Amino acid sequence: RFDLMQQHSGEHIFSGLVHKEFGFDNVGFHLSDREVTMDFNGVFPEGGLALIERKANEAIWSNVAVQISFLEGAEAREAEYRSKLELTGAVRVVTFPGIDACACCAPHVRRSGEIGCLAVVGAVNYKGGTRVSILCGGRAMRLFAHEHMLLTRTANFLTTSADNVPESTMRLKNENTSLKAALKNASIAAMEMKAAALPAG
Repeated sequence: RFDLMQQHSGEHIFSGLVHKEFGFDNVGFHLSDREVTMDFNGVFPEGGLALIERKANEAIWSNVAVQISFLEGAEAREAEYRSKLELTGAVRVVTFPGIDACACCAPHVRRSGEIGCLAVVGAVNYKGGTRVSILCGGRAMRLFAHEHMLLTRTANFLTTSADNVPESTMRLKNENTSLKAALKNASIAAMEMKAAALPAG
């Protein structure tokens, strides 16, 4: 339950910041025990996702208290909050002060700091907009640990430091391409020699 609260609360902060910074609406949201995806009706400029990720983590670390309110009548009609639907009757609004206000019926963390951290782990063009994948809190930490382990293993295999893994990998790729070309040329030369040694006819 707490894991899902971390993911969902992180999504609120992320979507609210996207709306403030770029004016995009969150038109789709999926939360499972493995992934969190959001569909936005716009394409992010270069560096846009990194900007929102940084601002989201700053908002998380500000450790603001989450406010839950039930609005009705004129108060509900006049309040500013994000919602995918036209709502009637009492509206439950989840507010991260200064960051986001959104109509939502799900459980959330009590303070933003309980989310821990937020990481953007993927983004693809989707239906004219962008589908963004994030992980928060414990899920993000497990991803960091797993990727650090893979990077360390790769660095050890290449007998280099983690910082030099991309350069070392590219060098191996280039060497492999050169060796393939040399092997192909050698094979062609060997076949030509065998063909030349055959008796006429």
